[in-house]
Amino acid sequence: MTVFAYKQLATQIDNPLHLVLAEAGSFRSGSVKSSVGLGLLLAEGIGDTIRVSLASDPVDEIKVGFDILKIIGI
Repeated sequence: MTVFAYKQLATQIDNPLHLVLAEAGSFRSGSVKSSVGLGLLLAEGIGDTIRVSLASDPVDEIKVGFDILKIIGI
């Protein structure tokens, strides 16, 4: 539902779009959810900034976000 909402919003605005899946879950499940959701959007050119939000150490959020960007090739 979140990915669908971001896709719809991206067609209606010209402003920079910040992507976040708020409190996606624990380190493991949140990393998977964030990777799939944010990865789909970024691969389609949607989004200008991202935030990974995990119920984990904030350093983990940065690492997961960096890995997502690296894998997508950004």
